[in-house]
Amino acid sequence: MRLGPGIGGLYGDVPRLLERVAEEIDAWAVAVARSWVRIRPVLDADVFHRARQLAEHGAGRLLGKLHSSVGRDDSPAPATARTGAKP
Repeated sequence: MRLGPGIGGLYGDVPRLLERVAEEIDAWAVAVARSWVRIRPVLDADVFHRARQLAEHGAGRLLGKLHSSVGRDDSPAPATARTGAKP
């Protein structure tokens, strides 16, 4: 896996990496906390809907309904970004 320069350098400094992760979690919590009561039921319904699609119609239909920037190929990982870049 390729890491960007911002995160790649943190792997050599585990205490700083943990500090950065904690900062990101705190920022996420502040940004989402007020809206979470409204967001959570929408996310739960979406997960339920997609799980039902998967169970009833298979992965092809489920993945076919995702954003146009997501596609399928025959590789072991069925979803790939359509940027032409390979992982």
